[in-house]
Order: sequence, then C-alpha cells, then structure tokens
Amino acid sequence: MTNFTKHFKVSEFTCKDGTPVPPQYLHNAKKVADNLEVLRAALGGKPIIITSGYRTPEHNKKVGGVGGSAHLTASAADIVVRGIPPAQ
Repeated sequence: MTNFTKHFKVSEFTCKDGTPVPPQYLHNAKKVADNLEVLRAALGGKPIIITSGYRTPEHNKKVGGVGGSAHLTASAADIVVRGIPPAQ
C-alpha cells in the first residue's frame, strides 16, 4: 500500500528516524489521512505537508514530545499549509 488517500502516501507518516508506521497503527494513520483530505478540501485544495506523523518512543522523547503523544500510535500529524498561519 503506497497511498492512503488521493493526496497522502503511507511514507509521509514514517518516523523521521526512518521507522515505518507499525502494522498495528496503520489504521490510525489512515484515519488521520482521511481527515487531512477533508481539511485540504475545506482549504480549497491547498497542499498539506506532513512534518511529523508516526514517532517511535525514542524519537518522540528526542523531539520533546509528551509521553502519551498521539504520534506514538500514528493518531496525529503535524502539518504545514503554505500561506496559512499555524494559528489559523
């Protein structure tokens, strides 16, 4: 499976340390991708860049993530949308 949705690939959720999303968390990442598709449509089709998806416990600690972070189960994604401030 290379694509979760039309605009988001499984690889975009890979931990920045190179660890892919574990099989038991793929369904969580798929739900996030589905929600990001809804957001993309609401933003008029603007591309969404995933800056952080799944995180291993070690990587989460390294980047200062909280112990119970949703990133640990691939249930969250940090994103950037060019031209839209993060607060919006």
